[in-house]
Amino acid sequence: MDLSFLEQASIWGQVFEIAVKRGVLQHLIQQKLVLDDHPVLQPWQSVKNADVYHQLVKAFKLTDPNTKEWVETMLRHLLVLGYGLGWTTMRECLKHSGIRKAKLEAIWCPLTLPTQEMQRDEEKEETAKAFQAAFNLPGKPVMVQNRQFDKQFESN
Repeated sequence: MDLSFLEQASIWGQVFEIAVKRGVLQHLIQQKLVLDDHPVLQPWQSVKNADVYHQLVKAFKLTDPNTKEWVETMLRHLLVLGYGLGWTTMRECLKHSGIRKAKLEAIWCPLTLPTQEMQRDEEKEETAKAFQAAFNLPGKPVMVQNRQFDKQFESN
């Protein structure tokens, strides 16, 4: 692994985010707030735990069988923990919202795998457009540059 600590932490963070989002989505499905065939679920339904594992092996450039086994164990742990956190958070959020019959009018829940390259400007613009479309917002997205963040991110 030639990655810095920050890069490794970012990859593990992406995996945890996947797990949390899965828990949230599954709770929304269980509550019938999102239908199984909703377009936002397509990427989520096609990506399996094994796919996430292979993305981790690729991202970390792993070759040692013992390290791969350790990563697989950590992955399973994070997936269970994150899923439970997402499910519980969504359940409690809905329970304490004060709304008797909740209705989901829009959802935006992108799936980003650990090895997906980040083309900073293109990604920001595509993300803004996807968010705008999901929530049917008027106007054109305004792209704001955060040069200080970009410099800090590039230096790590």
